[in-house]
Amino acid sequence: MIPSDQQTKRLLLGCDGPARPIYQLMLTQEAGDWEQAKTYAVQLRVSESETGELWWEAMQWARQVSNEA
Repeated sequence: MIPSDQQTKRLLLGCDGPARPIYQLMLTQEAGDWEQAKTYAVQLRVSESETGELWWEAMQWARQVSNEA
């Protein structure tokens, strides 16, 4: 299990918060819902290429953390 703070736990449980658009962007990216992902990226002022790069970095980090556990 990865420890997380209260804000992160609330976000994962579906509550609103400042990180909600980022989480929604991640979910739409994983689901391949490119139109909705583009909407969130525009809202967050992140380019589509940045979104892809950040998603890839997050996946690499998750694999690393999973392998260490």
